Amino acid sequence: MLRSLVGSEMCIRDRSELRKIGLQEMLSEASKIIATNKTPFFIDTTGNAAVFYKYKGTLIEFGPIIVQHRMGKKSKEEVTEELRLGLKAAVPAGSALAIHIDKTTVDLREFNHDAYFPFDKVFEPKAFAVESVYSKILKPGEIEEPLFKALSGFRMKDTFEVVIVSEAEESDIPTLRTKYPATKFEFVMIQ
Repeated sequence: MLRSLVGSEMCIRDRSELRKIGLQEMLSEASKIIATNKTPFFIDTTGNAAVFYKYKGTLIEFGPIIVQHRMGKKSKEEVTEELRLGLKAAVPAGSALAIHIDKTTVDLREFNHDAYFPFDKVFEPKAFAVESVYSKILKPGEIEEPLFKALSGFRMKDTFEVVIVSEAEESDIPTLRTKYPATKFEFVMIQ
């Protein structure tokens, strides 16, 4: 097993060091990880995790979005808005927000916004669950939208969660581990 030290934490060097689960275990594994106040980062070798979340949650297909951004067709603000809209949909529904980064090694901190996509809070379940934090993702006037009026406001259901799904190559895992530190994320391979 090859390991290297990054700061004070061990860095996973290849897939052989990742805990492995089947697709059918993904939801229960996500719950266990979130209970430790971390965000699940699923390395999906089956190609089916994103499909699952498309039907059982709120899925952001981030691969094409980041390609458009890198080509200059989407601004940083437009990308951050895509992330915010995902949160806005998933929080009151109590669904999982799955950010599917595909095979990219994108660093979502690049799209941090103190109110609309606070990276350090979104990926720390207990910190984001505070109403004064999650309610900031709404823009002025959005609380007046019919859905939120019908729900008597913008409230987070306790079933809300955030996961990241990736089909990263083995050679990309060390890079991803530096962008998504073990203090906030737990990497698990789905096979």
